[in-house]
This record gives sequence, C-alpha cells and structure tokens, in this order.
Amino acid sequence: VEAASGQPFDWTVLDWTHFLYDTDPAARAVVAARRLAPTRELDYFRALQTAFYARGQDITRTTVQVEVAEAGGLDAAEMSAALAAPDLGLLARADYLEARSLGVNGFPTLLLDRGEDLRGICAGFKTVDGLLSAFEGVMAHA
Repeated sequence: VEAASGQPFDWTVLDWTHFLYDTDPAARAVVAARRLAPTRELDYFRALQTAFYARGQDITRTTVQVEVAEAGGLDAAEMSAALAAPDLGLLARADYLEARSLGVNGFPTLLLDRGEDLRGICAGFKTVDGLLSAFEGVMAHA
C-alpha cells in the first residue's frame, strides 16, 4: 500500500498484540464528527486515516478519536459526548445500509451520480491513471 499509494505507513501496527482490526469504531467517530461539524467530516476522516496508517495510533480507542478531533479544531468535550451518544451506532449502521443500497461492497468506492443514473466507476485503490481509465470506460458506456 505504501509503495502503490505513497501513503506513509507506520509498520509498528503489525506488531500490536492487543489490536483487533475493526473499522466500526472509526466509522462511528466519523459520524460523531459529522454531527459536530458536517462540513469537516472528510477532514476528520483523513485525520483518522493518517493517525492509524502514518502515525501508528489505535483509532479504535476513544481517547485517540478525541485527540484527533481536538487536533483538527473540534471541541474535545463535545466530541466525547458525541461518541457516547446512544444513537451513534444506529446512525453508523444507517450509513452502512445506504452504502449497500448504492451497490458499495468495498472501499474506497467511486460512484458517478447522474441524477437517476448511478454508476460504479471503481472499487478499491487505483492510481490516478487507473482511476482516469475506469472513469473513461464508464463514460464511454454511459
């Protein structure tokens, strides 16, 4: 992944014995951040990704999720409260269901929305050239 994407990777995460790779806690944290600052949701998502992949932080931990939020300018107490909200899991599951309803079954996925016509461009990592090629292929058949 590091070689293909250029994304720095902290290899120490592979040595963790306490870690269970579960994306749900981070997904819930993104939903919590969306509640606090809807226009900064993607910024928070990127910051979580960087915290895990580049800095080797365990983003399944609430303390790390709050630290990342605070570093991005969100209020730590508000983020803690949002993470503890009783409906947070339901909101995250609603996001999962929406993704499935759109045909998403892998991440990242890029969709082209042309009103009533929703088409999958690609799923999984692609280089810029691969992404452009996939987009051109979808547009040629649109």
